[in-house]
Amino acid sequence: VLKLIEEVTHPRVQFTQFSFQSKDGSVSMNGLTDGYVSFGQQVIALEANGSMHDLHVSNISLNKKGQVAFNIIFKVDQSVYQKYGP
Repeated sequence: VLKLIEEVTHPRVQFTQFSFQSKDGSVSMNGLTDGYVSFGQQVIALEANGSMHDLHVSNISLNKKGQVAFNIIFKVDQSVYQKYGP
């Protein structure tokens, strides 16, 4: 799952917290980026990926450094385990 996320992460986005539940394929991540443009591009990249679904974005805010902070929750298909497996 980390390999998939690495492939779809925007160069200006940093994920600061990550949680994965293999039982149901749910992923939760907190992220930071330098602006709303890169934030939007990141959301589009995740939505466009066919292996991710049920995408929910929440807690969008500007932090004290002027960065856009956000939380993203989604599920990954079981096929990801086979494609990116050992």
